[in-house]
Amino acid sequence: MATLERFVVPSNVQLLGPGPRSVLGDSGVYVGIPLLLLAVAAVVWLRRRTVVVVAAVTLGSAMVLSLGGFLNVWDGHPTPVPLPWLPIDVLPFFNDILPIRVMLFGYLALGILVAVFLDRVLRHPRTRWRVAGVLAAVVALVPLLPVLPFPSERWNVPAFFSSADVHGLSTTGSVLMTSSPGYETSVWQAVSEMSFRSATGPAFIPGPGGWQWGTNLGALGTEIRQVGDDGRPVPASLTASDRSAYVAELRALDVGSVVVGPERHQAQVARLFTELLGRPGEQVGGVVVWYEVDPGVLPGA
Repeated sequence: MATLERFVVPSNVQLLGPGPRSVLGDSGVYVGIPLLLLAVAAVVWLRRRTVVVVAAVTLGSAMVLSLGGFLNVWDGHPTPVPLPWLPIDVLPFFNDILPIRVMLFGYLALGILVAVFLDRVLRHPRTRWRVAGVLAAVVALVPLLPVLPFPSERWNVPAFFSSADVHGLSTTGSVLMTSSPGYETSVWQAVSEMSFRSATGPAFIPGPGGWQWGTNLGALGTEIRQVGDDGRPVPASLTASDRSAYVAELRALDVGSVVVGPERHQAQVARLFTELLGRPGEQVGGVVVWYEVDPGVLPGA
């Protein structure tokens, strides 16, 4: 949720930002004092125009709703002052909406106000008014300039996913990638030009116990994490119950191929799947791959 402070204090991605003082999240509400003043001036000056009134109401509503159920002046300092979002938050479906993202509509309204302001200024018969209006808009927008180069991350993508070998993965079933099912594996899938379906990924999935983040691999997922992350030794042979549970999960996800690595204990995870699938995988482009996996014919199916 937003705070009053976030509307006027720039984040670390703004050119005029305070550096490490602010943290960039996946949503923001920064407008800046100059642009807020310009918006207020535009509404007062052009209040007889319907589009300005609608934009002003939309902007004000978005700013208030983005604050959530209770007023927060700055991060970590909530107040007991209730806001209009409070009753909305208990409604089905709406309680999964992030209030801060309502500000997207506020930015649209803000853009309309600036556009109408500039349109009116540039039509003014006096040159000095036109120049002053344009300068005011420039000053208001300067705080929104981003720092360059814009913050970015470089993802380590195994060579396999950009090679022709990736097209050998199953196109009828899904592909199980044993690395953490987060954004990294989604990037790998994107690099392959979405040539396969992933068995796991970063998604909110509803279930009997509520929402969960990502696909739940159950017993197999637990085993992969313990072997791959913690380095737990792989048993010489899987028990009948473990094998049956793992194969059932592969069948439920319609797994047609498996990709292991790169990960901390890649060799051990590869040994786990060699035992489970009954054959070693192929080492290609930094990963170990099992093509043409059919869970229906595996021992324990």
